[in-house]
Parts: sequence; C-alpha cells; structure tokens
Amino acid sequence: MELFATSLFWIVVVSILISIGILWSIKDPGVPRFVVFLSGALLISLASIFLGITEGLALLLANKYEETGELYREFKIASLIIPFYSAAIGANLISHAVTQHDAYLNSPSTGYVVRESMLTIIKAFTYPISILFRQYIEDVVRDHKAYLKQLDEHSKRKPWSK
Repeated sequence: MELFATSLFWIVVVSILISIGILWSIKDPGVPRFVVFLSGALLISLASIFLGITEGLALLLANKYEETGELYREFKIASLIIPFYSAAIGANLISHAVTQHDAYLNSPSTGYVVRESMLTIIKAFTYPISILFRQYIEDVVRDHKAYLKQLDEHSKRKPWSK
C-alpha cells in the first residue's frame, strides 16, 4: 500500500514538473505558432498518458487489496486533477495558437521552423557518416599519392637500368 501512495505522489509531481517545463520552454514571445500548437498537443498527450497510469494503478489497487477506500479515492482524484491542469492548459495553448494571429506576426513561419529542424536532424544523423566518409577519402587520397609517387619514381629511371 505504501508503494501505491508513493507512486501516486511521484506521478503527480512528475506530471506537474513536465507541464511546467513545457510551459517554460515556450515563455518567449517570439516562439512560433507551430511550436505553441505542438506544445499544447504535447500537454494533452501527457494528460492522457498520466490518466492511463493513474487509472491503471487504481484498478490494480482495487483488485489486489480489499481495504483501499481512501487510497483508491486519492487515485481517482489524481486522475481528475492531472487532466485538469495539463490538458486544459494544452487546449488553451492550441486555441491561442489558432485564434491569436496578431501575436505571431514577428515570429518565424512554420515552414522556416520545420526546415531548420529538419536540417538540424539531418546534420545530427549525417555527421558520424561524414566522419567515416572523410577518413575513407583521406585513405584513398593517400593511397593515390603513393601510387603517383611510385609511378613518378618509375618514370625517372632509365629504361635499361635495373
């Protein structure tokens, strides 16, 4: 029973901290509309994930222990609180991103954000490949220079010399 109470406490604390972190990341007024919209969708997804966790633990608690009245009610209250602050804020962020056109006039466009994000992702994945490819090219160039040097030495010899 103590494990369930501790897990309930940490579920609520973690969901609050993640929600605050998401809101903190978009506090700058220059954040693009696309990012605000995605943050709202992320908060709604977070609410559904934590709702599923608390409901699952509440059912497990009810099935495993018979005398769980108070703790079961706490899980049910937590399953109502988490969507209240997380999904409600997410829905407000989405509605703000959709309806407040003037607030996003000076922010980067969605296309710009997507393009820059894709370029960053491509660079992150191709950098290790470019290191390996660069080493391969250096090896080929070194071998080619050695071959040219050998040809040059061979061409400098007199035809009938050993």
